[in-house]
Amino acid sequence: MKQRIRCIAVQLENGQTSTEIIRDYSVLWNTSERTIVRYIALAKDIVMDKLNNEDAIIEAVRGAIISEEAEQNLRSNLELEAMLISIMESEMQLEKVITKIDGTTEIKSRPSRKEIIKIIDLLWRRRGIFNLHKTAQEKTEINNKPIIKVENEEQKKLVEKVSNLP
Repeated sequence: MKQRIRCIAVQLENGQTSTEIIRDYSVLWNTSERTIVRYIALAKDIVMDKLNNEDAIIEAVRGAIISEEAEQNLRSNLELEAMLISIMESEMQLEKVITKIDGTTEIKSRPSRKEIIKIIDLLWRRRGIFNLHKTAQEKTEINNKPIIKVENEEQKKLVEKVSNLP
């Protein structure tokens, strides 16, 4: 009986209709249509369970792919932030090779204060601190140096480090 139900389940998975199954297997197995209808009902349960299991597997694989993609993007964001910090702390040098008729020249430079302030602004924006642009009235200067509003100690240290650069 189990073998017959499995056989009907395979036929249902292959797209055969109940009428075709009843017509073919009632003659083949020499059973009544009512028996075949019961087999079909049991086979449908097997097919539905199989489909539910396949759906669960698909969802698990989809979840794994999504989490892997999110991890890759997160890793990329962290790498970008690390690169910005290394530029900001003047650990990274910019190299430019200039080729002329009389030879090649390699120029190494570090980022300027303006570039470092832009990088700090970008980092703060990425961390969710968006209120960095001030109105014209709020922009004041003391001893020709702009006042920079900081919200925590880490930001204060970064600004002091940039201010003390030559």
